[in-house]
Amino acid sequence: MGICIIALLSALCFITQFAPARADDASTLLAKHKAYTGWQFGDESLKTSEMTETVTRGDTVEKRQRIRRIGLLYRIDSRDVKAGIDSSIGFTGNLFWYSDENGFTVPLIGDPAKSSLAEDLFFTDAITQLPWNIVRSEHRWNKPYTVVRVEQPNAFPMEVYVDPESGAYGGVVIDPKGDSETTIQVVDYRSDGDKRFISHWKFDSSRRIFALGDIKAGAPVTAQDLHPPPQTARWDFKNSNPFPIRLTGERVVVKARVNGVEGSFLLDSGAASIFLSGAFARRAGLKAIGHSESYSLFGAEKVDIGNAATFEIGENVLHDVKVYFGPGEFDKDGPDGLLGFALLASSFVTIDFEHSTLQIQDPTAVNPGSVQGVHIAVDLSDGTPTTLMYV
Repeated sequence: MGICIIALLSALCFITQFAPARADDASTLLAKHKAYTGWQFGDESLKTSEMTETVTRGDTVEKRQRIRRIGLLYRIDSRDVKAGIDSSIGFTGNLFWYSDENGFTVPLIGDPAKSSLAEDLFFTDAITQLPWNIVRSEHRWNKPYTVVRVEQPNAFPMEVYVDPESGAYGGVVIDPKGDSETTIQVVDYRSDGDKRFISHWKFDSSRRIFALGDIKAGAPVTAQDLHPPPQTARWDFKNSNPFPIRLTGERVVVKARVNGVEGSFLLDSGAASIFLSGAFARRAGLKAIGHSESYSLFGAEKVDIGNAATFEIGENVLHDVKVYFGPGEFDKDGPDGLLGFALLASSFVTIDFEHSTLQIQDPTAVNPGSVQGVHIAVDLSDGTPTTLMYV
């Protein structure tokens, strides 16, 4: 799909130029915080770093993560232990990005980018380089806090909860009272030499705990290390001509082959991946490499994850693509599965409803600007296209 990427965040390179003019109380609170942590954003010893992190729920480790940083720039590689798949997120200095289990990489734009930047500013403690405005005192998480409002033009505003005695952070509310409001609670700090770091934290509504592991300050991290990983699923584009599909009411039904086995599938731009029925997956010889859950309007459903050696549609072949399978038939018109983001992510797809055809092209061979119609920038960070709409 053609994606228009807008660099939102070039001003971040000059974040330290935001010279804060703080009231005495805010200055005192900031001084307490810096004394408590023993470091601040921009310190030479922490300009680059590498660390590990685990995500647990109860006694179960759900994810293991590797984090590499250069200042605000970062890349986080995550291993989903149960699912047996890898994904990554990061910030190059020009854009935030997300790469899924197939290595399909998309930019984060709009609200997801604003949220990501706010989190980045908080966890790197770059918020200490921005103006602090004390807005109130509040008792939360069984403790009294001074609440400081922090703003940066490209990020959502934040309300940071600061212990008035020690200067430690208790948490942060990103986009308070907004549509993207997110609360992060700092569970604990840990000492590493003469410095303190946030060691355990959680999203306020979640039981998952993020726990910091090893820290390597000054690790040899380069800008190239922070770029997205290579794509693992790959297309072999053999036919750029339209081929027939079947339209039934509001459904687009296509024929495709998985590992050489033909099936009938619904094309679903709202599906975050390729989902196959359990019966079809067995016919196609798919083996589970891990387990996960899929979510729909009907709730959560347990699914398996497998690797399809070939996925052929209209003579074009997608190789080594990870797919989800397990539920029963999806629909009487397309009983064998749904074709979503994994099909659309790295191809240029055109549906001609008038002539009932589908066309799959190599995106490098298409000039999106020459394609007629209304062009809309969408966010694809969760595998489904979303955009702002005013009614």
